[in-house]
Amino acid sequence: MGVEFENRYDFALSFAGEDRAIAEELFRQLQDAESEVFYDKNEQHRILAVHIEEYLRPIYQSEARFVIALLSQTYPKKIWTKIESDQFKERFKAGDVVPLWFSDAPVGMFDESRRVGGLTIDVSLPINEEVERIVSILLRKLADVRQPAATTPSQLRLPT
Repeated sequence: MGVEFENRYDFALSFAGEDRAIAEELFRQLQDAESEVFYDKNEQHRILAVHIEEYLRPIYQSEARFVIALLSQTYPKKIWTKIESDQFKERFKAGDVVPLWFSDAPVGMFDESRRVGGLTIDVSLPINEEVERIVSILLRKLADVRQPAATTPSQLRLPT
């Protein structure tokens, strides 16, 4: 009997097209670690001939345990990232969105996202090494939420 999880995806990636190389490396490494990841290019066959906004809405609203937002300089300029972020913006409060700030994004950009913990992608370093570091942290976060609640002494039943 396999383990069942509440969410269809462990992670959903939200990124600008210019950042596809980083998104693809993130997808590859997370998938290699046996995570379920929504990555648009990997699911083109499911998106064909359907209303894309309607298809994406539930993924970003609830079907992904975490949304990973790759916040580069181009992210706020794209229509699809706007559509995606409209679907997950309320999830910041629940701790379900992990912002990845690009080191070359101007100070002050994404101020709202700075209210939650996130990670910085140092664009001056080799991308595969940066992604490897980030994936390691993401997998630890995922493992934490998958752990069953610890049993406190008051919850234990002693034999009578």
